[in-house]
Amino acid sequence: MPRRTAMHWKSLTVVATCLVCASCATSGGIQGEDDSLDGSVILNGNNNNNSNVSTPYCGDGEVQSGEECDDGSLNSDSAPNACRTNCTQPVCGDGVADDLHGEVCDDGGQVDDDGCSADCKAHREIVGLGIDAFAYDIARDNNDHLHIIWKPQDAVFQPFHYGRIVNGQIVDEVVVDGTTGALRRGYRPRLAVSPNGTLIHFSWANTGRSQILHAYRVDGQWSHESIYAAPGGCVADEDECVTQPVSGIDDQGVVHIIALTYTRPSPLNTRIRYWRKQLGGGWLDQATTLFGPYDESDWRSTAMFTDRDGGIHAAWKRHPSPGRYVYTASGGQLQTSDIIEIPPPPGRNHVGMGDLYVTDGGDVHTAYRGDATGGASIWHTVKPSGQAQFSTPCGEVGPVLEHEGCPEHNPWPAIGVDQSGRILVAWSENPESTGPIVSDVFLSIHDAGAWTYEHHDSDANQHPYSKVAIAVTHGSTYMYWRTSESTPELMQARFTYAK
Repeated sequence: MPRRTAMHWKSLTVVATCLVCASCATSGGIQGEDDSLDGSVILNGNNNNNSNVSTPYCGDGEVQSGEECDDGSLNSDSAPNACRTNCTQPVCGDGVADDLHGEVCDDGGQVDDDGCSADCKAHREIVGLGIDAFAYDIARDNNDHLHIIWKPQDAVFQPFHYGRIVNGQIVDEVVVDGTTGALRRGYRPRLAVSPNGTLIHFSWANTGRSQILHAYRVDGQWSHESIYAAPGGCVADEDECVTQPVSGIDDQGVVHIIALTYTRPSPLNTRIRYWRKQLGGGWLDQATTLFGPYDESDWRSTAMFTDRDGGIHAAWKRHPSPGRYVYTASGGQLQTSDIIEIPPPPGRNHVGMGDLYVTDGGDVHTAYRGDATGGASIWHTVKPSGQAQFSTPCGEVGPVLEHEGCPEHNPWPAIGVDQSGRILVAWSENPESTGPIVSDVFLSIHDAGAWTYEHHDSDANQHPYSKVAIAVTHGSTYMYWRTSESTPELMQARFTYAK
């Protein structure tokens, strides 16, 4: 399927720190001294009337009057960071991306909204990945490889596929046997990758919400099994049901899994259950109650993140109570005694928790929907590294546009923080609560102390309650969503900013 790059979004003003240009070095040629009024060069005690003296010129490796640089034969109009052939320094607009001069792109023009910002310090690129991904998730390892799982169609008999994303292409694709029957509406299966990228894991609930299952790859081989079967099978009143499993893999090769269990018909007697398994080995914990039971409704929105040190971060929430967060270092165990609150926005309630993101420095970020009379919004909060609590009040990211007929729809925002410190939050909203529908995708970017809100794609095809995905490498932030432009396709937007 051909790639498409024309998507709908509003302009974004980018503020970036300018980098000091590196000095050009001089090299090559015979060294001399300028000791004359006319600028001629004296060599070996002789003046420029000597037959061995040549006239200075751009490209001789010497920086003359009026030249910004001169690297001799290394001068180039196409090599990044090189002195140009007219002996001037690289500049934004010359068509060459000069990273040592603070540029991340250079398309030869100096206008915004064309993929490269006017100051060459912000780059956007959108490609279609050539697959229809009805349900999907993306994760990054410490080598900055991007891993993906997806279900191609809205059908219980469809198994999941696994692959990696390289330069906007799916590679190493395999069909993962034994992964049919996943719950399609609502809570997407979640992907976990070990820090070194060798262990892969994802978990899901079946369509009847009676089982939690998982699949994992060890030594290149895939295995699958049931993790938990709910007593009674989630059929009659007072039966237990299961949903929303998420996982993370520490650098000891242990997968940590949490999921929600509740009692029919309403989500009562709710618990956050916890499992640990040495991938390729046995179970360390099975169905331990990490949080609860609570005879209150509406616990939901589980999330888990593995940081670059292999630490495991988990979160969940309940409307209208504050969210909950817990962490363990690699090799450890999530403990009830370590759970802390994620505060709601001032005067509002939590409604949708959203993903977690942890920076290399240890700051824990999360985004979620906050509800209030007269309007709902997406909010962000952070627990700085070394601090015991999340900051409050929270920061407002952008509005939630309620759709007629679906006032209770809860967008679940994805979040990432790039190496320049910019925070990117994305979410989708649906005009209906069931069925394949046209939806909207929104993006907000925090830069220079403020959020810039964009209506990113008005012709998307995200399933109700599904989430846009974000993954962050050292170089770029990647955003994924399902579009319905002509035929459904998973789209990738790549954002790169000067540090």
